[in-house]
Amino acid sequence: MNVVDSSGWIEYLANEEHADFFDSPINDAERLITPTICLYEVFKRVLAVFGEERALEAMGLMSQGRVIDLNR
Repeated sequence: MNVVDSSGWIEYLANEEHADFFDSPINDAERLITPTICLYEVFKRVLAVFGEERALEAMGLMSQGRVIDLNR
């Protein structure tokens, strides 16, 4: 299983210096796990920097993996 944290998603979505590092785990939807807290954090950041359309696109990409609650 692959878990990408919020900073990894932001790095990937913004095509920053280390975006390539996250390409393989993010594009392996069968093994990708996305904690709900990451959805919240990434949406908030992408919305502020890139706008609503890009934030919604990010949520679609992040939701391709298995979304799990992190409550314990």
